[in-house]
Amino acid sequence: LKIAENIRFLARQGLALRGDGDESDSNFLQLLRLRCLDDKQLTTWLERKADRYTSPSIQNELIEVMAVSIVRDIAERVRASQFYAIMADEVTDVSNKGQVAICFRSVDSNLDVHEDFVGLYVVESIKSNVLVELLKDVLLRLNLSLNQCRGQCYDGAANMAGSRNGVAAQLQQIEPR
Repeated sequence: LKIAENIRFLARQGLALRGDGDESDSNFLQLLRLRCLDDKQLTTWLERKADRYTSPSIQNELIEVMAVSIVRDIAERVRASQFYAIMADEVTDVSNKGQVAICFRSVDSNLDVHEDFVGLYVVESIKSNVLVELLKDVLLRLNLSLNQCRGQCYDGAANMAGSRNGVAAQLQQIEPR
């Protein structure tokens, strides 16, 4: 449990878990050592030769589990609101890979506005039909209905906001509200 708490703390603070080669000097292990000062049971755990659950692959897996939990909570909150808006922006990076950032905007029962980032997705191209399929897939995975979508927010690029074949136009053809 202390290991997961340390990972959560470092991730929330935006701090690197590992260093650039020397794992013994990583933020993660240094924080564990600090916590050992108050917890002898943790010290005993870390002195074990095997099954310590501190490897980089375990760290990554725990971060992934935490991320899935956060996205599920966001999806639940968006589903609980009556309507939502979808925001997406695409870019082609230096290595010529298309990436799409997706966010949802919703209002809860207390009239508090929430804008939540749910993912950065790599796509084979940034053509509108590929982006529409991605958005439909994200909605399906999050169990969100397109008929509750009351707003779309994109940059001004033709593939996103184009009046005939853009992402906005294609989604409006599927759900005309």
